[in-house]
Amino acid sequence: MIGGLPPELAVGLFAQPGTFDAIVRFSSSSRIPQRDLDRDGRGLAINLLGVPGAKILDEERSATTHDFVMINHPVFFVRNVADYVDFAAGEERDDQSFFLGWRPPWRWRLHELWTGWRITHHPVQSPLEESDYSMSAYRLGARASKFSVAPCAAARAPVTATEDDALAETLAEQLKKGSGCFDFQLQLQGDPHEMPIEDPTIEWTAPFVAVARLDISPQAPDRSNACDDLSFTPWHALPEHRPLGGINRVRKAATRRSRAIATKRTAPYPGSLNPALPRVTSG
Repeated sequence: MIGGLPPELAVGLFAQPGTFDAIVRFSSSSRIPQRDLDRDGRGLAINLLGVPGAKILDEERSATTHDFVMINHPVFFVRNVADYVDFAAGEERDDQSFFLGWRPPWRWRLHELWTGWRITHHPVQSPLEESDYSMSAYRLGARASKFSVAPCAAARAPVTATEDDALAETLAEQLKKGSGCFDFQLQLQGDPHEMPIEDPTIEWTAPFVAVARLDISPQAPDRSNACDDLSFTPWHALPEHRPLGGINRVRKAATRRSRAIATKRTAPYPGSLNPALPRVTSG
């Protein structure tokens, strides 16, 4: 929460300079736990602590936390709700026909296939070296926006790790040597035809502007089990940062369904890495 922001950015959480403690979880997107050395989409979720104000969801109105959920690619691989339903149905059947399938070539989802491949095949050396993105749009007062985090520290010397938990080991070793640092950035929507809300497969071209800093201090105990028990959702938020678009509405329904069966599962993303307890600070 950097001070002196222009009025269009100084909204909600970013209206005033301030500092929040936070819980951060680094995770992978595969439904099946796998080795960290296997390429996959990687996520970063932030749970801000001590956030005043009524939240969006009725069941969490008085909560004092606020979530940001991101993945290390700027766009999603599904365009709209109808396609998401089609994709989810295929996942339930273990059917991979969503992208190509038994349909004419002009109905193949090649753009989505290429995006999905890039998400799941991006090489990652360390969670502290990755930029992560909201993919979908969120309200910022009267405007629509997206958000991201980008490393603000110089690249670190790589850690040689070859075990199943290679990324977790790398994160732990790097944090023993010093803090991790990310710039939290906002991207305001420009031309709505070029930067649509309802199609998250299209990358917005507006610049990102830093509005806060996420500092992850050297960690002591491994808190991965505690972090796996937490639920992160974009709908756990202040109204000023309300999720926008059909894909986010699907995520709202999915969140409520997952909570209904929470006793039968652990983390929303298998393969969670060690969590960190950072601080989000202002200038």
